Order: sequence, then C-alpha cells, then structure tokens
Amino acid sequence: MRRLLLLLWLGSALWAEPQTIVFAEGCFWGVQKRFDALPGVLRTVAGYAGGNYPDPTYKKVLRYRRHTPPGVVNYTEAVKVVYDDRRTDIYKLLKVFWESHDPTQLNRQGNDVGNNYRSAIFYTTPKQKRAALATKEAYQKALKEAGYGPIVTEVLPLKHFYTAESYHQHYLKKHPYGYCPDHSTGVKLPKFEQKTPPLPQPTYKERSTMQPKPLTPREKAVIVDKGTEAPFSGAYWDHKEKGIYYCRQCGAPLFSSDAKFDSGTGWPSFDEALPGAVNELPDADGRRVEIVCAKCGGHLGHVFRGEDFTPKQTRHCVNSISLMFEKKDAL
Repeated sequence: MRRLLLLLWLGSALWAEPQTIVFAEGCFWGVQKRFDALPGVLRTVAGYAGGNYPDPTYKKVLRYRRHTPPGVVNYTEAVKVVYDDRRTDIYKLLKVFWESHDPTQLNRQGNDVGNNYRSAIFYTTPKQKRAALATKEAYQKALKEAGYGPIVTEVLPLKHFYTAESYHQHYLKKHPYGYCPDHSTGVKLPKFEQKTPPLPQPTYKERSTMQPKPLTPREKAVIVDKGTEAPFSGAYWDHKEKGIYYCRQCGAPLFSSDAKFDSGTGWPSFDEALPGAVNELPDADGRRVEIVCAKCGGHLGHVFRGEDFTPKQTRHCVNSISLMFEKKDAL
C-alpha cells in the first residue's frame, strides 16, 4: 500500500503543471529570499520586468532609474516565482507580496529610490489577474484605515522577463548578512472570500458549432509541440471574411476579424486579441514573447511590439493551423 501511494504521488507530481507569476517590491535580494522560503514554491529567479528595451543589465537599469530617456520604460527589479498550485495558491503568495513592502511608495522602497524599485505584479493567467485586483482592493481598504495613501502597484500581464546576473541569484543565501531592509507597513491583508468578479466577456457568444475535433499529427506539431507553419501556407494568412477566429484545440474565441491586418509576413496578423483570450509567455531565451490560448494553453504564435508598420504597433503573429473561423453572419 505504501508503495502504491508513493507511485500515485509521484505520478501526480509528474503531471502537475507549475504556475508562474512575477513580483516586484524593491530590491530583489530580499524578495527572492522571502518567496524561496514558502511551501509550494518550486523555484525563484531574480530578474528584470516591465521595461521596453532589449537585454537589460543591472548597470543599465540603474542608469535609467532616475533619468529615463523619452520613449523608454525602465525595468523594475523583480522575482519570477514558479509554484505548485496544489501545495499553495495565488492568494497565499499575494498575501506575502502585499504585507512585505509598502505599495503606496511610488518608484521607491525606503532609501532605495528610482523607477527600478517600483511595486508591480506581472501575471500570466486570468486567475492571477483577478486575484491580484481583488487583493489590491481589499488591501487598499485596510491601508486607508491605517492612514496610508493609495496603492501605486502596477498590475500588468507579463511580457518580458530577463534573468539577472548570476551574482544576484539567491544573493542572501551567499551573503547571509547582506543588505535586506524591511519596508513592510505592518498592515495585514484582510481575510475575504476568494471569489472574484469574472473578466469582461466579449459581446458575442461562443458557439457550439465550433467544437474542435481531435488534432491531426500536423496540427499537434504546431499547437502542442510549439512548431511554426511555413509562411504563406496557412488557410488564413490572406483571409478577409468578417467573423471570429477560435482556438483549434479547445474552441475558445481568440481574435476578431476587425483586428486582422495584412502584415506581409505570410501569417495571420492581429493588432489585438479578444479580452482575456491569450496569455503571453517569454521564450526561453527572453528574446520573443509566445502567445498561447488562455483556456487550454495551446501554442498560437508570437506577439511583437514597436513595429511601425502595424496599426497599433502590436502584431499577434499566429499560425493558421492553430485557428478555426466562423463567419460574422453565422454568429
């Protein structure tokens, strides 16, 4: 029996899908130490998030902390937290986040002054976004009663995360008496029901006619194994009908034809996704941002920003094979 239980536990561990969220609350040394100690946290990485220029370094982030050039958004020191949501949950992590710093301080934490020390939450799932906004509202009420001002914490989707230099990783484990100030307010996050309002829903209905069939090996190679179809080869790269594009794997609505434009790249391109429809995940090398279906996690393609030829300087570059389409007159 003990051997069977052990095998069952190992099996569930192998099939568990870790969740990722990024927190910024001042100097990342202390933040990493705090989250490292929490049950259910699998690993943490110190790094940089929230900026808009490539390949940030510690020296460059410090250089921009008080005087940032026009058009440049500086990165904030942040910690990527990878956790097992069977052993902990996002609310426990958010409780530690809110209570371990002062989220009412703008572009600083104590004597650490600069936009690289700003408070932020970078979510990767709709559930994390809802939880972040709900706990922010609850904590704001508690702070107000204690005499504090408004929370200035950014709550944003994770677009880019760059790993910090090796000497920053687990710094306080290497230097137990290193710099680790406490900027907490002493105010506790109130207990509340973990029921949060749903994200805004599109005005159309997800139709039962868009029920997906099992994936073919070719579709699986792109949607599951994160491949890329050849340019100018898919069904929708030059598609001009009005309607909604759905996820081929699960049938969730993803893009409206109103957001589609001809990018000349040979793949379907959209300047925006439907609200809450996709999640953005940095590629392993940190140079590109993958987009996946928020409902099933199926690979769609990549998102690119800052391109002058795009209507909103944003291009969701999607594989046709990851999509299904339904005409507007059928909705």
